[in-house]
Amino acid sequence: MTMWELLVFLPFVITPGNAQTQVELSVPSSLSLGKAPLTISCRSLKASVINRIQIERKPATGSVYSTLVYVGEGFTPIVRDDELRPRTVATGRVGASKEASLELNLSKDRVNCNDWGYYKCKITYTVGNLSSTATSASVLMNLVVPPSSADPILLLSPSNIPNEDSSSYRYLKGTTIIIGCRAEVVPVTSDGLVYCDVYNATANRGCSTHMTSTSASFTVQDFPVCNVSIGSTNASFITPTSNVTSSPNIPKKINTGEFTTPETKDYTVLVLGCVFTVVAGALFIASVIIYLKARKLRKEAEAVMIRTTYDSVQYNSKSASEYSSLDNLAENTYHRPLEKQDSDGYVMPTSSFKGK
Repeated sequence: MTMWELLVFLPFVITPGNAQTQVELSVPSSLSLGKAPLTISCRSLKASVINRIQIERKPATGSVYSTLVYVGEGFTPIVRDDELRPRTVATGRVGASKEASLELNLSKDRVNCNDWGYYKCKITYTVGNLSSTATSASVLMNLVVPPSSADPILLLSPSNIPNEDSSSYRYLKGTTIIIGCRAEVVPVTSDGLVYCDVYNATANRGCSTHMTSTSASFTVQDFPVCNVSIGSTNASFITPTSNVTSSPNIPKKINTGEFTTPETKDYTVLVLGCVFTVVAGALFIASVIIYLKARKLRKEAEAVMIRTTYDSVQYNSKSASEYSSLDNLAENTYHRPLEKQDSDGYVMPTSSFKGK
């Protein structure tokens, strides 16, 4: 082999290696579902003519990659995945590597569990008359699904150092502290399981972070009283403790009981309210009946008193019991006339006494 042949051969071997393009795939390693949008992009890092760019995905529990979206010469990006198509906006173009790219965008309310998986990007490019394909490394995107609850609150024992601010979280070495975690879950629509994990980072060299976990299950049912529905929940959270070393100086616990909402009190108040309403209604009806009965008795007593008084004044021999009503008073056929009286109230003698 001559020197000229060697010079010609070496460029032929080296040139394809230098022309190999590098693919940059941008995918978040994790994403909180419903909290942030999802953007996936792909482009070439070396100068070449890009003919096609495509993004593929393999489900986290699957084994086969499928094409989600691609863009080719003379085309706008085409979304191949039927489930993804209505949820995403795809932009991109091919051509010179500096301008060629492909991007998928999903708003935070469009991301779902189907987006959890492995992603990779393939780029078909041309250098001279040579066409090649470069593939990026596979990237796993995890989806973090937040619980349907408020942000948890970490509860720690108050400081046990004299004259120290109780919220400073500074403790005497060797004492015991209480650690708790509290969160409110609203609404509770189905049975569930609550986990509580505690990570204890030990100070000993060579030891890794230690995690201990506990859980409690809960169930739900329809509200049974007075056809009323309440949206609050009653869940019990187990508070694990982290003991350092036993010591007589044990700080005051923050809260070692159950964290409950006022649902139990609501049950009691609602039942008592229903009972009091029924009792009040019964008492009202009884008072009305007693009032009507008393009114009737009073009228009868007044009628008897009037008849008795009238008969005594008129010297009527008819007894009061023979009157059935005040109208019968007018039926008396004879009443002895009253004796005349003088101005002092003395009875004046009638004419029958004259001449005697």
